[in-house]
Amino acid sequence: MSKPLFVGPDGQAIDRDEWERLWGERVKTLDHPESWWRKRTDISDDVSVSTVWVGLIAPIAWEAMIFGGDFDGYEWRYATRQEAFDDHERIVRALRAGKDPAPRLSKKLGRGG
Repeated sequence: MSKPLFVGPDGQAIDRDEWERLWGERVKTLDHPESWWRKRTDISDDVSVSTVWVGLIAPIAWEAMIFGGDFDGYEWRYATRQEAFDDHERIVRALRAGKDPAPRLSKKLGRGG
């Protein structure tokens, strides 16, 4: 059996129509730092941690990334919202303590610049 291409916020398989509906719902809360599909924490003026539902290619339903600072582009992936939001808090605590948040690093994205 092949893996589903789309997964909902709970990590369960969904069809394309449901994924598109949910993706469209995100627009209603783009200006909120925390909602059903996103959690964002600003560490400083130029560093933030963002965890979002992407819902593509099970079991990767969620992704956390660091934007800015020494760990810019660090990325983690998760199957469930609970796992993603829990690790989001771990990453935030590490950054605020001045520590490397990378023990569970999925990958570091190469970003041009």
